[in-house]
Amino acid sequence: TLDNSTMQGVVRVRGADKPAVDFDLKADILDLDRYLSRHGRSEKSASSNTEGSSPRSMDALRGLDLNGTLAVDALSVANLRLSNTRAAIRAKGGLLGVERLDSEAYGGRLNVSATMDVRSGIPAYTWDQSVSGLQLGPFLRDLHGSEALSGTAQASASLQARGATEAALKRSLGGRLDFKVVDGAVHG
Repeated sequence: TLDNSTMQGVVRVRGADKPAVDFDLKADILDLDRYLSRHGRSEKSASSNTEGSSPRSMDALRGLDLNGTLAVDALSVANLRLSNTRAAIRAKGGLLGVERLDSEAYGGRLNVSATMDVRSGIPAYTWDQSVSGLQLGPFLRDLHGSEALSGTAQASASLQARGATEAALKRSLGGRLDFKVVDGAVHG
């Protein structure tokens, strides 16, 4: 039990020099905003000096060896509320991924998979997602504090990018986005 959250499950660590971590965890409540807000302020001030132009070291990520699942009944992140979230997470040999993340949010469903490949000198990223049945009004109220739009949203994305800096990632970003709103309205 930590910060009003109860987590149960198993974590196994094998090896001392290069540990391999397997886990299967389930939490009832997890509020990531509680932890990200503190870290985000110091990270933001530190990153403003570099303006995203310098490459970040990927050595620590290449050494990760993770294999596990995480289930959270009620998850809060970026002021958004998700429920019944399940994620399969893998990292080995410089290939890191959320193989599958499924969640319910604002009357809809979210399915995501993402990878980060740091095996070579230039990291590569992929992002695939689908959202169906998302109620825009409550979603935007929690995200931005205003329900300027309402309706039911469906969206999908399949994106790729390569680069060691923010500028390189922006230049190489490519893929496909689809977005549809049914029974939509603009308010105000």
